[in-house]
Amino acid sequence: MKKLLTIFLAFLLLLSALSGCSRGTADGERGRTAYAGRTVQANGLIWTRAEQLHSSFNSVRWYDPATGNTGSLHSDPLCLHGMEDQKSCPLAEKQIMSIAAQGNLVWFFNLGYFFDEDDPSAWYCYDYAAQTMKRIADFRESNNLPSSWCIADGWLWYAYFEDPSFGDGKNHIKRAPADGSGLEKEAEDMAPGGLDDFYTFFVDGGKLYAERMDGSLCRMSDGRIWEHVLVVRDGFVYQTKNSRPMELPADLPESERTTPLRVYDLWRTPVDGGEDGAVLLAEGVCSSPRFFGDLIVVTPADPKFFYSFLPTKRSKEEERIFGVDISGGRTLIFDAATGEKTGEITAEGFNFYGIVGAGEDWIVAHGLDCRDFEPTGELKTLEGVTQEDMTAHESYFRIDRKTGEITRVDPAFWQ
Repeated sequence: MKKLLTIFLAFLLLLSALSGCSRGTADGERGRTAYAGRTVQANGLIWTRAEQLHSSFNSVRWYDPATGNTGSLHSDPLCLHGMEDQKSCPLAEKQIMSIAAQGNLVWFFNLGYFFDEDDPSAWYCYDYAAQTMKRIADFRESNNLPSSWCIADGWLWYAYFEDPSFGDGKNHIKRAPADGSGLEKEAEDMAPGGLDDFYTFFVDGGKLYAERMDGSLCRMSDGRIWEHVLVVRDGFVYQTKNSRPMELPADLPESERTTPLRVYDLWRTPVDGGEDGAVLLAEGVCSSPRFFGDLIVVTPADPKFFYSFLPTKRSKEEERIFGVDISGGRTLIFDAATGEKTGEITAEGFNFYGIVGAGEDWIVAHGLDCRDFEPTGELKTLEGVTQEDMTAHESYFRIDRKTGEITRVDPAFWQ
């Protein structure tokens, strides 16, 4: 009897350990808005919609920067994910356009067939831990697609432009319950009458904000407007100030002098704190801030980083690819709670198109490994390098924040 009791207690301890390792929703993620995109991060994993050109179906893949492992949203190892047996995978025949994620939950927008009641364009919620999926809302505006969407405060929020040929020619923002309880009902109109001047929207702290075409942000509840806004996040408004052209180095050949990239200073202001609470976050940056949990990532404008965009440029006279001063660029990391800078990364020989994930010890970027390319001559062309050669060097990369080591992510994640 004692032996059985010992085995039973050991079994309970094992269950406890396994549950402690499960990827439940982290406390820091609760209440945060999960915005949709091609690649998103949640609960230590980076999720992406598979590259359509390399797949016979639109799968959703994940990458774990802590272990280097990759996998599919539908994790059955025996499933062919729709490549042959179309009934073997719940994601088979789904035309996944964008995804959002938080904890174990991954939402995606499926482009169904227009005017087909049996397969409407709709949002689905997939529980990765339980391996269950359900449709939560239909997109009834079948003459168009949602321009953006997110999950916040238990709601699915989405925006779309109503084509003048079919409707009023205005932008609309609607919301529906994210648990699917409103599936058979009309979505709630959050901007009655529509918006004439509109670019995108944000949801923060249960409040709706609409960004205008001029870059200003309007809080829908009271009409307050901030100028030159990039985003509102966790109670702060991020604004751009002192926009100016980046200085080009004097030794850049005249033939390569083009309109310089514009840079700006990034400030943040408490939503209800007024200008007196404004704090300068970073100077001379050229990218919008990216948010990954408690981290903010921005890219400062580095002339060498600017040059690294030039390898894809070809001469009009002959097939030459320019590679001026390829040396990578810097990435600055800030603490979202305090606004203090906590890290800086320089990746020599890389051209990063964008940072797609960040954690305490790493960042993950999509970009080009240029270390094998050696520019020659006054114009620093890449002799003998083809566009195909450069495509072969494109990938996702994991950069260790402590050691600077750069590792290529398994292509199974994104191809």
